[in-house]
Amino acid sequence: MIAPPMPAFYNQPQTIDDLVNHSVGRVLDLFDLDAGILKRWEGSNGRADKPSEETRRKRSAALREPAGVK
Repeated sequence: MIAPPMPAFYNQPQTIDDLVNHSVGRVLDLFDLDAGILKRWEGSNGRADKPSEETRRKRSAALREPAGVK
């Protein structure tokens, strides 16, 4: 998995700490960990697009596999 720490400005950060918290929150979200520092984007229809249980299981399994093994 590659997750470059690219700052996001759509959440209008006010401090460097806001930028760091957002980047850390995005990485933690990849592992389905909620630290309470990141608000999910709600999309244009007003609802949060949470990954399905099947998607989360696949992500979890992929994280447990050694690199290059399928």
